[in-house]
Amino acid sequence: MKLELPASGEIHVWIVPLGSKRRVLERFRKILSPEERRREQRLLFPRIRDHFAAAHGTLRLILAA
Repeated sequence: MKLELPASGEIHVWIVPLGSKRRVLERFRKILSPEERRREQRLLFPRIRDHFAAAHGTLRLILAA
């Protein structure tokens, strides 16, 4: 995924599908911090854990761009 920074005065709004495929979710989980992984594991339902991984992994990719 190639991300571009907004130009001066621009705002980008990101819409991310949280129902990602297994391989994408595993990639996201690899870039989560240890604290994020602990928080994810405390979530009760697998679907919510997947959403957490997708949202936090995407945010890390955006912020790293």
